[in-house]
Amino acid sequence: MSVGHRQPAAPTDTVPARRPFGDEGTVLLTRDTEGVVRRASRWLGTPYSWGGGTPYGPSAGFCDGTNGYGPSGECAASVTPGFDCSSLMRYAYWPFIRLPRVSASQYAVTSEYTVGRAALREGDLVFWHNGTRIYHVGLYCGDDEVIHAPRTGKPIARVPLDEAMPRKDYYGATRLLNLSAR
Repeated sequence: MSVGHRQPAAPTDTVPARRPFGDEGTVLLTRDTEGVVRRASRWLGTPYSWGGGTPYGPSAGFCDGTNGYGPSGECAASVTPGFDCSSLMRYAYWPFIRLPRVSASQYAVTSEYTVGRAALREGDLVFWHNGTRIYHVGLYCGDDEVIHAPRTGKPIARVPLDEAMPRKDYYGATRLLNLSAR
């Protein structure tokens, strides 16, 4: 390494691999949009698993005292390979952008690129907020529908945007794909 040149930092889980922000001007292409939607669609019908899912596929999750429990009170997440909402988005984007693990963090790193509801396009991340915090994320896939992992006991599904979570909780959307076309 020559004097005066910094060695690149090791990639981390919270920094996008091809960061579409900042001075680099990196823009993901239409085929990337299709790839993200295709990757999420691959897991339609897969069980929701609180804390489950990795950038490489479904995995068992865990229970945290509130989340991940089945109707009988058993820890369903620990024995159910699947995804939760944010891990599904992380999986879908992983070959293109390295999103952080939880929905609130996903919004935090993408919030510079918000888009209005009327301007939603395939590949946009959509978020819901309960008045205190962002609690859910889904992937807009056209035709006013989203792919999302809803909650324990419900499989990953493609549903109308207004049926994914309570309409009043809709918070907004961010666009990481095709930024030049905004």
